[in-house]
Amino acid sequence: MTADELTTPNDIDAFHLEPPRTGRPAWDAVLAGVAEMTGVNRVSDPHILNWCRDQDRSLPALFDPLDTGRYFWLDYLRTPIQLRERNVVLAAGNLEGR
Repeated sequence: MTADELTTPNDIDAFHLEPPRTGRPAWDAVLAGVAEMTGVNRVSDPHILNWCRDQDRSLPALFDPLDTGRYFWLDYLRTPIQLRERNVVLAAGNLEGR
């Protein structure tokens, strides 16, 4: 939601710079996926998002932060590709926060 409210190129670029590591690879993968979702076609230079493509920003096994249980595969199908390709399962509706 914060990224959607940014309007100036400097603010958009600054928001999408590489953040410090969380210490948890799964959450680092989530951050990279969401940054790519909100930054593509908005940052002034696509190289700003290069950190999102680091191999250590992808997980070897599926990560479901909301532990969706029986709705897992439905949420998997609703997960944006930027997260799914990192093995994160988080349906688009859970990212809206409105």
